[in-house]
Amino acid sequence: MSGSISEAVSTSGTCSAVVTVTETDACGNVSTTAYNTRIDNTPPTFTSCPTTITVNNVVGLCGRSVSYAAPTATDNCTGMLTILKVDGTGLMSGDFFPVGTTLQNSRQQMNVETLPLVCLT
Repeated sequence: MSGSISEAVSTSGTCSAVVTVTETDACGNVSTTAYNTRIDNTPPTFTSCPTTITVNNVVGLCGRSVSYAAPTATDNCTGMLTILKVDGTGLMSGDFFPVGTTLQNSRQQMNVETLPLVCLT
């Protein structure tokens, strides 16, 4: 017996969305499966990003300890929002920074998605 299968997909919700797939074969048998997923087309945004900081080095030392407020971010979906340091310097607020210009870059991460928005300090 030959036949065809038709498939209908519907999605409801954002952030915590449910995708429902319904398949019907030529005999009218119906099978439905629902998947919980995350649909988020709105990236998180930085709500604070430290401004440029200029400090003088300590006399006799080639740098200075520099403290600044950590960047913060928000997202329209709830969940674990993490701000990652991605500048490669290994320097954090309160560390001893060498003389010269040191960029501090952070990236937001929501669950397992790394998003392209970067906070430059």
